[in-house]
Amino acid sequence: MYPLEGVPFDVNRQIMETNFFGALRTIQKVIPNMKKRRSGRIINIGSTAGVIGFPFSDGYCAAKFALEGLSESLVAVLKQFDVHISMVVFGLVMTPLLQGLGGNLNMNEDAVGEETRELMQKSMTSKRWQSTGVDFIQTVGQAAEVIVSVIEDPYPKLRYTNREEIRELLSLKLKDLSGENVVAHQMKYFET
Repeated sequence: MYPLEGVPFDVNRQIMETNFFGALRTIQKVIPNMKKRRSGRIINIGSTAGVIGFPFSDGYCAAKFALEGLSESLVAVLKQFDVHISMVVFGLVMTPLLQGLGGNLNMNEDAVGEETRELMQKSMTSKRWQSTGVDFIQTVGQAAEVIVSVIEDPYPKLRYTNREEIRELLSLKLKDLSGENVVAHQMKYFET
């Protein structure tokens, strides 16, 4: 988590490579044989950050939004070949990557003004951010259970999640197309 203007372009490029282009390349490679066999399952690991943007997570959100768009755009075409694509939408999963969040990524401190640094600090210490861990965090084991249930589902859906809190958050966007519900949710990250 860092202000966009302080994140080196190469860091954002790597985030896109990891969270979008890697999946895109894999999907491109497996689709022809799946179509030919008229059978297959593609399961993409999404995030609440791929449906609703979060402050100071710009590059990651962009990558996960791209993966959401890719999956949604492919679902109807692939269904014609009995190939199913699903998104598993998680909140925070306690992985080594998450534990190292905010580590030294050679951020450009000079590009970030003092006011923005203070805003980021306020966000990270807000009640909303503190409750995010409680409401949305899950273990790797819990995440794996969801993926197994997706694999075993005889009637694959486009989107899965295992937390009611995540379902409620995702519904914010669909209930109000003006985006005001999402903005109101994001503003809570700056309340103390």
